[in-house]
Amino acid sequence: MRMRSLLIILAVLLIFSTSAFASSDTLSVQTCAYTGITPSFTAVSDTVYVPNNGYTLVEVKNTSGSQITVTVDSQISSEEGLAAADDEVTVAATTGDKLIGPLSQTAWNNSSGYAVFIFSATTSVTIAAYKIDR
Repeated sequence: MRMRSLLIILAVLLIFSTSAFASSDTLSVQTCAYTGITPSFTAVSDTVYVPNNGYTLVEVKNTSGSQITVTVDSQISSEEGLAAADDEVTVAATTGDKLIGPLSQTAWNNSSGYAVFIFSATTSVTIAAYKIDR
């Protein structure tokens, strides 16, 4: 009986944990090419997960009337001997356009291989991600 209860609990946890990354908050990464690419931008949500190969750049555009802050969630703990500090990037109002990265996998990837971007506001803010294959 205990084993059956444990299996049910594990199944429920698995369903809820995978749904967090199966949402529209996971951004597709565009591969850079010698011939160039036409970037495709997506509206942001409060939190966006970006698959990060260590050579990933993220571009944020802000056409709202107020500046915003993009926080890149640090995955380094102070136990590893390094300061555990998030990266905060300010994107100007109206014509703000910032490139962020490349992002070290050790410092920025969560256990699922995603860099996590948190936005102070989402209205009129778009994002695109690019990877450089090596």
